[in-house]
Amino acid sequence: MDGLVLWYQGDRLVEKDDQRVKIDIKEANHTTGNGGEQQGHTTSTLTVARAAPRDSGNYSCWPSAGRPDSVLLHVIHVPLNDSIIRAGLTGRQYM
Repeated sequence: MDGLVLWYQGDRLVEKDDQRVKIDIKEANHTTGNGGEQQGHTTSTLTVARAAPRDSGNYSCWPSAGRPDSVLLHVIHVPLNDSIIRAGLTGRQYM
């Protein structure tokens, strides 16, 4: 089935219904220069809101049509110090 992409953290399937996880899948078609043949591609994006150190690890996407790929994510905790708080910066803006 075209357009199906599964995401894993390590060997665990990432669940779409987790409130912090958003998985977007977009499909696009374009015409090639050779005879006007239609070709398509699928793009998938995994977003983890409020990432914490427990979210660190190897993330891989496995499309039904195409080759899998992966990325290693490191989430580090940066404690807010007084100068950051006085400047009015949140942790997200600081990073």
